[in-house]
Amino acid sequence: IIKVFERAANYSPVKSISELLPVIVFDEIGLAELSPHNPLKVLHAELEVENNRYGFVGVSNWRLDASKMNRALYLSTPDP
Repeated sequence: IIKVFERAANYSPVKSISELLPVIVFDEIGLAELSPHNPLKVLHAELEVENNRYGFVGVSNWRLDASKMNRALYLSTPDP
């Protein structure tokens, strides 16, 4: 996860005619919650407003823990 954020940070110094905003997309981010190594701990520092240099989208069918949910917009849809 750290390497993904490092790659996104490499795009930040690039300036062109239009502004560039790297966006990191994690599909099924909820699976990382099951890891005993807690890889999402990186998100705490990377998603702070003062440090944020890129967009972030995390898609999951599972709820994340409260410390990650309070840094996000939570959208939920009922079962069909």
